[in-house]
Amino acid sequence: KRACQDEGSAGTSTAASGISKDKEARKRRLRFCLFGDSITQLAFAEGGWGSQLADAYSRKADVVLRGYSGYNTRWALQLLRFPDLFPADCDMATIFFGA
Repeated sequence: KRACQDEGSAGTSTAASGISKDKEARKRRLRFCLFGDSITQLAFAEGGWGSQLADAYSRKADVVLRGYSGYNTRWALQLLRFPDLFPADCDMATIFFGA
């Protein structure tokens, strides 16, 4: 309770103030996940579409890059077995393979 008072919240916790978890979740920054082959991997190269996306949404969204040069759809599906590799809370995702 003291830590809350020090932060200027007058000793009220999130639950006590009636703020729902949904509102708390909406306060977080958006997350865009880019998954694909070499085109995605190079998205943050100079002038790339990933860097342009990150610039357009600066201070509004985090852009997470998962690009694997040379991977095809079959190999990419194998990556999905590793859940820690991809954020579960993406607000927008792109998937590009075989371009």
